Amino acid sequence: RGWAIFILYVSPCDGLAYAIRSRVSSRATVAPALPRALIIATDGGLCPDEEFLAYWSAHSNKWATPLQILDVYAAWECGELDGILPSGAPSRAATERMLTLNRAVELFEKDQLQVRRRFRNMTPVEMASRWERVMATRTRLQNAGTWEDIVRESDSARAYERAIVRGEVEDADASPVLSRVIATLLSPALKAAATQRSRADGGMRLAFAELLETAGDEPSERWLTAVLLAELEGEV
Repeated sequence: RGWAIFILYVSPCDGLAYAIRSRVSSRATVAPALPRALIIATDGGLCPDEEFLAYWSAHSNKWATPLQILDVYAAWECGELDGILPSGAPSRAATERMLTLNRAVELFEKDQLQVRRRFRNMTPVEMASRWERVMATRTRLQNAGTWEDIVRESDSARAYERAIVRGEVEDADASPVLSRVIATLLSPALKAAATQRSRADGGMRLAFAELLETAGDEPSERWLTAVLLAELEGEV
C-alpha cells in the first residue's frame, strides 16, 4: 500500500500488560488492561500515557471517515459482502462478488449495508496495542539515528502522494518539477482522473491522504499517524 513510505516495521511486543483500576459502572465491569507503552507509573497509581491520550484527543475525529471506509474495505476484501446485489439486497449466488467497493461504501453510508465493526469507533484501549508498536518503531529509528531523516523524507513523500490523489500532478513516476508543468497544462483532466480513481476505491485513498495531512501539526506527529494507519491496514 502506498502509505507505508519510509516506515520500518517491528514485530509486536511481548504483550505484557499492567492491570488498571476497575471502572465503576452499573454492571461493575473491569476495563481491559493497557499495554505497557500506554501506562506510566505515578505516585497515585497508574495512568494512561499522556502522549497517546493527547494525540487521540486532538485527532480521533479525523480518523472517523478513514476507519469507516477501512471497515467496509476489510469486509469487501475478505468476502463478507459477497452475494449482495448493488441494490443492497441478498442474491441467490451467495459466494459471488457483485458489489464494487465504491458501491459498498455508498450503501454503508446510507445505512443499507451491515458491516462488522473492526476499526470504526475505536476506543483508546482498543488502539493501545497498535500505538505500542508505533512507539517501538519510533524508538528503534531514534536509536539508529535515522529518525529525523525518515520523518522529513516521509513527510515530503506523503505530500507528493496527496498531490497525485487530488489530481494536482500526473503520476508517481514523474518528477515533481515536470509534474508541476504537466499539472498546469492538464489540470482539468488530471482532476477528473483523480475523481474517477476516488470513486473506484470508495474514496479510501483520498480519505487516507486527508488524514495523513491533517492528523498532526508537525511532521513528526504526521509520521505517527502514517505508521498507525499502516498498522491498521496491515490487519486487513
